[in-house]
Amino acid sequence: MLGIGAAHATELPFVFDTLAAAGAAALVGEEAPQALADEMNAAWASFVHGEGPGWPRWDASRPVRRFDGAGNPVVHDPRGDRRAAMSAALSRRTSAAIGGSGR
Repeated sequence: MLGIGAAHATELPFVFDTLAAAGAAALVGEEAPQALADEMNAAWASFVHGEGPGWPRWDASRPVRRFDGAGNPVVHDPRGDRRAAMSAALSRRTSAAIGGSGR
């Protein structure tokens, strides 16, 4: 991929299996993995047709399917430490705002 990290719309050529379409390489790079597009497209198609996408429904354990080419596992609460830190920071900020700290 192009080293841009997670950016909006980069998943679309994989979801719709359009890696060969004009302009797709500009978004996903010249060597985008077709196997990833095959698996991601199959998951979305399964979901659209009323079947499960191949991973559990979202719940408190935060299951997420990681399409990483290494077995594409379901992981629970990926980056949970970052999520918890952001949650704590937002909570402190909200408490300070409500408390009238002037920040």
